Amino acid sequence: MPQDDDAQGAFVILCRYAMARQIWWLIKHHKRISGLSLFIDDDIAATVIEGQSALPYRIYLLVCGLLPLIVFNRWMTHVWASTEALGERLRTSDIVPPLPSKAQLQHYGKRVEHVPRLRLIYHATGAHDGEHRFLMPIVQQLMHLFSELHFEVIASRRAARAWEDTLHEVIDRVSNQPKTTWEAYLDATARAEGGIMLVPLLSGRVNSVRADTKRIDICRMGLAAVFSASPVYTRCREPDDILIENDPEIWIETVSQLLRDAALRDMSRKAVVSSTARMIRETGPWLPGLENFINAP
Repeated sequence: MPQDDDAQGAFVILCRYAMARQIWWLIKHHKRISGLSLFIDDDIAATVIEGQSALPYRIYLLVCGLLPLIVFNRWMTHVWASTEALGERLRTSDIVPPLPSKAQLQHYGKRVEHVPRLRLIYHATGAHDGEHRFLMPIVQQLMHLFSELHFEVIASRRAARAWEDTLHEVIDRVSNQPKTTWEAYLDATARAEGGIMLVPLLSGRVNSVRADTKRIDICRMGLAAVFSASPVYTRCREPDDILIENDPEIWIETVSQLLRDAALRDMSRKAVVSSTARMIRETGPWLPGLENFINAP
């Protein structure tokens, strides 16, 4: 949070949400700042109106993501969207796509999978309750097909309870992790043992404008991955990436092949690294329009 003395001539970037302290700071200092940009990577309005998330999460988005714009719109100089599809919806041509860290790529891209046990992974917030429901019968069947298979999930409270009910017969092989802070999540997943990340994405207004940031996380953890065949994940797709239709039978068959074939998992893991490297090549470290403020006298 900037101090009052930092306001004069500052260019302020608002990322997705505004909390009470940030709102008050901008109200106090909006005449002193040189510009205000909103960086947004989701269609928050569609999530609130049409999304499948729990009501408390949608209320949070409404309060922190939409209502502040009633005040900020009159001071906004830029709107940066993470994808072209989202930019079209928000009527902005200023696109700031995801930019992975080269340092992360260099470190994790050289990891060799070490898997003391077969492991499936799905990490998602309350914005993906629909994807949780899609995966539940798929994972349930896979857990019965592979007696040594373990499953790790991070879910909202409602989805976590549904997972426990669905997998109650094999609950001793399930790690149902509570949601945590981003810093704690990064620390915990830096020690990932390998495995397969499941990345379903159902069709719909909310999901159609998402960015493919999940690739970065999977690369960071050194995992193989199965993605939904969505335009979101075709953006930086490499030939060996695994993208499949949202058909439960296809998901069961594809994941089963990966679980049986370590070479196939390694090929998938390397494809994720390669596609994440492509994200770096296709993204510049610049922010649209900001050069006008930097060069201003």
